[in-house]
Amino acid sequence: MSPLRAHTLALALAAAGAPAQEREVILQWFEAPWSDMERRAPDFFLAGYGAIWIPPPALASDFSAGYDAFDRFHLGTPQRPTAYGTEQRLDAMIAELHNANALIYADTIMNHNSFRNTSAGFQAAGGWPGFWLNPQDPLRDKLPTDDWGDFHKGVASGYLQSEDPNRPRYDLFKGDLVDIVDIAQESNNQFIRHPVDDDPRNIPPGTVHNRPNPDNARLYPDLDLPPVTFWNPGTDRNPGPQQWTLYPFNTDEPLEGDPVPGNTTALLTRWTQMMMDAHDVDGFRLDAAKHAPTWFWDIFWDTAVHQRRQTPDGRLITPFSFVESVESNAFTYNDYVRKDSFARRDALDLNGSGKLRDLINAAGFASWNALDDANFGHIDAQDDGFQNGSLGVNHVFSHDNGSVGNGSSMPPIPTDRQIGLFTQAYVLTRPGPAIIYHNARGIDRPFGFYPREGLPIALAWNPTTETLDHRLTTLIKIHNQYARGFFFPLNNTDPQNQSKDDVLIFERAGSGLGGTEGNLLVALNDRRDTGFDTRNVQTSFSPATRLHELTGNAADPQVDPTNDIPDLLIVDNNRRVTINVPRARSTAGPHERSYVIYAPAVPVGTLELLGTKGELPADPDNARDSRQRLASIPIVPADTLTIRLTTQQADPLDPNTDDDAAFRIDQGFTDWNNNGRTDFSFLHQAAPGYERFADVYEPPLRRPRPQRQL
Repeated sequence: MSPLRAHTLALALAAAGAPAQEREVILQWFEAPWSDMERRAPDFFLAGYGAIWIPPPALASDFSAGYDAFDRFHLGTPQRPTAYGTEQRLDAMIAELHNANALIYADTIMNHNSFRNTSAGFQAAGGWPGFWLNPQDPLRDKLPTDDWGDFHKGVASGYLQSEDPNRPRYDLFKGDLVDIVDIAQESNNQFIRHPVDDDPRNIPPGTVHNRPNPDNARLYPDLDLPPVTFWNPGTDRNPGPQQWTLYPFNTDEPLEGDPVPGNTTALLTRWTQMMMDAHDVDGFRLDAAKHAPTWFWDIFWDTAVHQRRQTPDGRLITPFSFVESVESNAFTYNDYVRKDSFARRDALDLNGSGKLRDLINAAGFASWNALDDANFGHIDAQDDGFQNGSLGVNHVFSHDNGSVGNGSSMPPIPTDRQIGLFTQAYVLTRPGPAIIYHNARGIDRPFGFYPREGLPIALAWNPTTETLDHRLTTLIKIHNQYARGFFFPLNNTDPQNQSKDDVLIFERAGSGLGGTEGNLLVALNDRRDTGFDTRNVQTSFSPATRLHELTGNAADPQVDPTNDIPDLLIVDNNRRVTINVPRARSTAGPHERSYVIYAPAVPVGTLELLGTKGELPADPDNARDSRQRLASIPIVPADTLTIRLTTQQADPLDPNTDDDAAFRIDQGFTDWNNNGRTDFSFLHQAAPGYERFADVYEPPLRRPRPQRQL
């Protein structure tokens, strides 16, 4: 292993019969410079995350969070960085986080540019780079009824708006969103949008923007490289099929790109392709999706990303994306979700997240039952009628709807009550992908939009106490190790109290591929008074199964000072257990950990790295929180490293647990043990891309458990 490059090592310890992690946890990591994110890659990795949703990476207005796009193809230079840094820093961050086995989802603006600018001076300068404003001749300020070129114009009474159907001039697809200029995806003004040299097909230049620059060649695919040709079969709402031929960007010789004329839709999809080919982005969050017509997404955008992402094992697949659609679940699913053999476009579960925030804030008649509302609870059931993780990206908070803050100033640090850990426990243990939102507070903004606050403890540091805080990262690790299989609500099996008004109990059982043996038992409580609530429920665990409480809440004297919440449950002969579920307050005071999670014991292990020489120490406590790396990093001075893992049974009284072990370096799929193959293929349930320990290895179900060594 090179001493000059950072690597990450992952170990898989699997109990016999345990299936794979079903979804990565996504960290929405906002308000941090790219360099801070790169520096904190070890903290991200150790916290257990598998993906990052990054803010819009392109140049926007000064001090902006990025949603008012100005120049999409300008990713930052030392002379004019974006709010987050430079293109080189962006690429370095992505490379480092890929080493930590992260997927990178970029926030993507396809609906609009920045605030509508009517001035003659803006037109003379060239307007928004790459876009045509059709300047007035003779030059003057634009009016609503003028032809706006690549953008939607207004009417005599003013510009259209897409925010409020009850206000004048409403138009969902042609209206401006909070006064931000709306792109006319249907316009067909053909120009070379990023000119390289003098060409009559170039977009008309301004005094500042849209001028020829030889470096612009890197913003285009290379037409001399082999293309791919395929059919987009279309959808019911936008029938096909249509045949397409697409070319790749030349990442070895970027200036071999070939400028060709295109319209606004071609510009938007070219940017999307560039972010995948040249900057190794793995997927996308699609902002304001409902304000762009469905044909744009189904015909053009889905085509642009089809089979465009290369996996660590070399396969080409279609990237995962998820839309923002502030509408009913039926509207979003029917018009803006596409999950078929051609596309993987999902949706943020905005209505479900709103109901979870209601539970935190005790708004209205907040109840766990509200999550079952077909149109304004979870979107998950829209496709097949089941809460099974087949639809929807789950979360509680985001930059738009955070734990605290109003968007007009830096938000305060939220209290424990405001972060609602019991709802995070729910999101991280129910089926489907989960997002944890973290505002790193590392960007200085003198004015404008301030993203709301999220979970300050997302990377295991509590800025209020200035101490390590693993309450959330413990839940993430539970997700990674146990949260798999079918979702079974259990309240209805309690003969005494079947209500879900305050307490929700569910289990995850089976692998999702057959069988129903229990994996995880979750109990959540939204009550804020003192005490606990008792439920007796039917489970899928075998009789005599020993279920251990995983969060540490049952053993915490602040949560359970009277020892009423057991650390261990033993399933009775009828597969039933009695659970005491803590409320947010005990007789010792408020604790805000109103949840317990139980599962069978799995093996534990001790890791040794032989061949290291010292370490890079963690950053001191006086470092800026957004930049402070909590983890120390072992230094490997040579090209070889010995990994030793000693495993043991976690519960000596449980006869059913055994162990197996494997390791992965970086993103895996490398033959580190020199046996001529990757030991676990991408099809493997538990450890795709992992390698077996080679020098000393004892198969499972044998004793004694030895040291494992590479």
